[in-house]
Amino acid sequence: MRVGILTGGGDCPGLNAVIRAVVRKGSFHYEDEFVGFLEGWRGLLEDKAMPLDLSNVAGILPRGGTILRTSRTNPLKRSDGLDKVVSTLSQHKVDALIAIGGDDTLSVAAKLHERAVKVIGVPKTIDNDLSGTDYCFGFDTAVNVVTEAIDRVHTTAEAHNRVMVVEVMGRDSGWIAIHSGVAGGADVILIPELPFDIEKVSEKIRLRHARGRYFSIVVVAEGAKFSADVNPQHGAPIVQDMGKDEFGHARLGGIGNILAREIEHRTGFETRTVVLGHIQRGGSPSAFDRVLATRYGLGAIDMVHRGEFGCMAAFDAGSMLTRPASWLTAKRICIHGLLLAVCLWTTYAVDISTPGLRDRYGLVKGTDFLHFYTLGSLALRGRGDLLYDMRAQAIVIRERVPQAGGDVYLPLYGPQVSLLFAPLARLPYGWALTAWLSFNVVIYALCCYAIWKRCANLRSYGLTVLILAMAFPGFFHLILWGQTSGLALLCFTLGFRAVNSERYFLAGLAIGSLIFKPQLALAAAAIFLFSGEWRTVLGALSAASAQLALAWVHYGTSVTQSYLRALSRIREVAPLLEPRLYQTHSLRSFWSLLLPWPGIAFVFYVVCAIAVLVIAIECWRSRAPLNLRYSVLLLASVLVAPHLTVYDLVILAPAYLLLGDWALQTPVHPRAQAVQALLYISYPLFLLGPVSRFTHVQSSVLAMTVLVWICRQEIFKPASASPA
Repeated sequence: MRVGILTGGGDCPGLNAVIRAVVRKGSFHYEDEFVGFLEGWRGLLEDKAMPLDLSNVAGILPRGGTILRTSRTNPLKRSDGLDKVVSTLSQHKVDALIAIGGDDTLSVAAKLHERAVKVIGVPKTIDNDLSGTDYCFGFDTAVNVVTEAIDRVHTTAEAHNRVMVVEVMGRDSGWIAIHSGVAGGADVILIPELPFDIEKVSEKIRLRHARGRYFSIVVVAEGAKFSADVNPQHGAPIVQDMGKDEFGHARLGGIGNILAREIEHRTGFETRTVVLGHIQRGGSPSAFDRVLATRYGLGAIDMVHRGEFGCMAAFDAGSMLTRPASWLTAKRICIHGLLLAVCLWTTYAVDISTPGLRDRYGLVKGTDFLHFYTLGSLALRGRGDLLYDMRAQAIVIRERVPQAGGDVYLPLYGPQVSLLFAPLARLPYGWALTAWLSFNVVIYALCCYAIWKRCANLRSYGLTVLILAMAFPGFFHLILWGQTSGLALLCFTLGFRAVNSERYFLAGLAIGSLIFKPQLALAAAAIFLFSGEWRTVLGALSAASAQLALAWVHYGTSVTQSYLRALSRIREVAPLLEPRLYQTHSLRSFWSLLLPWPGIAFVFYVVCAIAVLVIAIECWRSRAPLNLRYSVLLLASVLVAPHLTVYDLVILAPAYLLLGDWALQTPVHPRAQAVQALLYISYPLFLLGPVSRFTHVQSSVLAMTVLVWICRQEIFKPASASPA
């Protein structure tokens, strides 16, 4: 077999060890022939090649760099780039290609595989940030170089009573900074994943001086970000004004000088900067990297002869494995989300483009909002006695919105809801609907933004998050129906923020405000109650009581009694409440669709709801990371709710952001990969509810249940199971 090899992207110690291992085992064990393509993908575009045999690789094990040289050439930037690459491979009669590189190099390799090219990937980066593998060669050497530099800086810093800022590589990852900073005894370590407050950094240094330690070492990754308005680019990494490479990456650098200036200005202590730069990339690889790179090379040539093309060699828990190329890439997710968003909102625009208040399906535009508009009209007229009179409300609808005559709604909302919509009822229906939908868009945007800002791993995917938020089925149906679920999302978001800041009474106030949609608060109430979160429970009772008391003061006892009587008859009017059972996504609707016997279906629902609540309570009491615990709470709120329609799924938006952030934090972990896949497929599953009319299986409920179980498994995993 004739095998091609190339090294792309930035160089790093260990590349020659990989080349050597591939050629030696391929020659001795498989009797292969080898050709090396020079300067990465440029060698295939410009037909630059050299033969590789045992004499070429003799003595290169301890050498840094790469004998094949490298470049950041991107064939995808050329109109005929991939065609030229395929043509060159054919000219050299290459049967398989081994591409050694990072994200960018392997992304081109993945495109070649889609064109039936037999290609194997070998992950390479000193940043150690490639998903699918525990370690990349070159990382250990870079850490050793930086650690030695920090040791040397210590002595001069101590001699001059200086603060020394050491800027290290890593791009968007803080692995080098963390490992070298810990190994070198740094006093402050700043990484890209956690934007830092410069004032807290300065205070830390002042405290050291107050204790008699008159020097400090600050290690900062080149991609670290300020969290305050220190410079015009706050919240983004500092870049050099030197353009971008062919893969669209700006050249990072300069954070060390800016940080040193700010520290000296705020503390008054003399501060100097050391930028190690490409010293971290050069030189002979460490013993660990030589062995690791050799194992990667041996694994890659074995994969070639096993026919495992389109895959990457991976180091997992001490063993070399074959890792399939991830089909769920950020680019694919972004494009699919964009396509879905365009389809959904184009459909919506076409649906409401009819003249008048009826859409193309004959429904009133903002169908459910008409009910709230009617309730607000009754509040304006002071007719609380008609809030639970269906016939009287039908008359009001014909008076206020003649085009909607004949529509009837089941009155089950609390009397306080009518007071909320009274101001909108002063407007004509069309203007009131526009105002309400605009209000919901703002709420949804603010809630998503508030959660996203806390997700460190999602911050660099702002555009993708925006597109996925627009494509979220819960948001689409919220606007389509004009429902109040946006307010429920606001309550859950405020609850999350309050719990995150340990303001548990405020969290209770937020959750208790869900009394206008009590079915969505059922799971949260059980979780907080059985977890002994008494401040939260007190806050929830206070908020719920305040809403009901406001309605009682305004309308009197008789209206409150009418509301309670309406609630007591829910089982009798359930068929009217859920005319489209396939558009509901809870455990109750799952069993109701699956089993033709209502009594048995209800028993199964109760048993499964209790099981989900037990898991949710167990997870909440674990004190695991809040992103996982709160995601379980939100998923349980949907699954356990006795009545939940597709627009109520909008409350899952924070859970999707939090779980997505967690999955990106540990992308190599099988559970993280499963979460990514479930989040991805649940988008279409939420839209395919009508299919359950024929299959009698609401697949979205299964997906959410599996997500709950995966979160539980992650929360209670053995300590030794933590991913590297």
